Amino acid sequence: MLENTDFLTIGYYICEHIDRPEYLEIGSGGFISASDCLCTHEPQYALCHGWKPHGDDKTYIKQFPDIETYIKMSAEITELMGENRFFSDGRFLSREDALHFYKEYFDSEKYILISVCAEKEFREYLDDGFILDSVIGAVNTDETIGCDILGWDFYGFHSFLCNSLQKYISGVRFNSYGLIDNSYDETKQMAESIQGRGEPVDWLPVIIRKVKID
Repeated sequence: MLENTDFLTIGYYICEHIDRPEYLEIGSGGFISASDCLCTHEPQYALCHGWKPHGDDKTYIKQFPDIETYIKMSAEITELMGENRFFSDGRFLSREDALHFYKEYFDSEKYILISVCAEKEFREYLDDGFILDSVIGAVNTDETIGCDILGWDFYGFHSFLCNSLQKYISGVRFNSYGLIDNSYDETKQMAESIQGRGEPVDWLPVIIRKVKID
């Protein structure tokens, strides 16, 4: 159980739940990630109406019930971006906004709504533009589904899997989501062991939670 005094919820993502890519070399099963290097997050703002040059992508529009729903979703996500409540890597700032978009537009087995929780001591690993005012505290009604090791790089998270850093970690295990199946304390030690490897970021141990859909 997470304690509100110890952890921050640093963002919410609507992740596409896919089959685990073979190139990751971490076994078979499903896969999600808060890293947009490895996982598609919704909405894909660059494919939305009004965004050039990739907006109004015909294939993307087809995933919505009709053009009116797609246009409405596009307008809503553009407004959130303008208010710094949604970011280019697919991160929602607030639980309320994330739940709205999930239930209104992406409520299916294809997607999972997650929250990313980190200890307050790692706040310095995030850049100065990272807004946390409305996401302080972890929501304990959500289901913990694993851990991850992420590194913040200007506009989004890298995963330790981006550079296959799992090869340098002894005893790391993966669950049915492709997340770390070890305890948080073990994950914290793993993150420390790979500092200075891979992407030029500080590696941040996090807990991933599946948000309860009200």
